[in-house]
Amino acid sequence: MVYFFVYMQRLKIYNIDDDYIRYLSQYDSNIDYNVKNNSKHKRPYIGIIMKIFDSYYFAPLKSPKKKFCETMKNHIDIILIENGKKGVINLNDMIPISKEHLGLLKEVDYIIKQTDNEDEIKYKNIIQDQTAWCNKLDNKAMIIKKATKLYSLYNKLPKDNKLRQRCCNFKLLEEKAKEYKNFTRSINSFYFS
Repeated sequence: MVYFFVYMQRLKIYNIDDDYIRYLSQYDSNIDYNVKNNSKHKRPYIGIIMKIFDSYYFAPLKSPKKKFCETMKNHIDIILIENGKKGVINLNDMIPISKEHLGLLKEVDYIIKQTDNEDEIKYKNIIQDQTAWCNKLDNKAMIIKKATKLYSLYNKLPKDNKLRQRCCNFKLLEEKAKEYKNFTRSINSFYFS
């Protein structure tokens, strides 16, 4: 029997610490890293946090792209926001974050300011639209239900299954997330001792 926990508080959009993403990406090549093709340009790595069973998970959001509207469909691991017009939630790329490391998250400020340029305003409008969509009660429940179903299904699938191959290894990453505290402590003692 599968139980899922619908966190009824408002879903917020967060940016996650680059070092944490870099650390986890050592263990799973499916993690969509903050820097594209070793370039200096960093794209924002934002997403929503939800609780699945006993773990918190960060599910990344993607900005709208033409392909989302034209070729993609909702699947168990991908949720199209307004049929892709407002982006997608990549449940296949969701990563665990232990309760102790929730401080690695920074809530994204999407309030439009007078000093914002045109690109910043466009970006913040997208985030506002995504946040509003995610927080509609039916959508919020659907997101968490699909994430929980995917999490449960992942370990039951054979290793050569296409769905499993495009998902992060949730259980492995949960273990590595717990070890992150020790990893950062050993790095700090190496550099600062």
